[in-house]
Amino acid sequence: MAKIELKNFYLENYNEYNNEHKSTMILIGNDKDSQKYLGNIDYMIHEIKRRRENNNTDEIYIIFENKKFADPIGFISVSIIDGLFEISYGILPKYRGKGYASKILGEFSQYLFKNYEIEDLYLQINKENEGSIKVALKNGFDNERLTKYHRGR
Repeated sequence: MAKIELKNFYLENYNEYNNEHKSTMILIGNDKDSQKYLGNIDYMIHEIKRRRENNNTDEIYIIFENKKFADPIGFISVSIIDGLFEISYGILPKYRGKGYASKILGEFSQYLFKNYEIEDLYLQINKENEGSIKVALKNGFDNERLTKYHRGR
C-alpha cells in the first residue's frame, strides 16, 4: 500500500528515514498513556516490519488531515496476527479528545473492508483504556472477549 486518501485524512506509509514520521512515533512512544496502552512502539514497528516480509499486508501509516502542509496527528496500522486483520492506532497527545481517533478508525475500517476480501476486523484494547473502548464501540466494534474487540463487515 502506498499513500491512502480517505474522506478526512490521508495516510503515508511509515518511513523510518522521514524525520516527520520518526518524530511522530517517538512522541507517541514517549507518552506515558501510549506506553501503558500500546506498549513499546519500537517493538511494534519491528514486529510489523518482520511480518510484512511474509504477508505484504502489515503496514504502519502516519495520519494527516486532508489539509495542505498539515502536521501529523498520529499513526494507524494494520497487521495480520494469527490469520486475523488487526488495527492499532495512536494519536498524539495534543490531538486527543477531538474526535480524530473515532473518525480515522471508521474511515480506515471502511477502507480495509472495501479493498481487502475480509469479513472481520479486530482491535486489542487495554481494559483500562476507556477512550479507545468508547471509540471502538462507536465504530461498530463489539467486545468479543476480555480485551479483544471485533467488527464484521
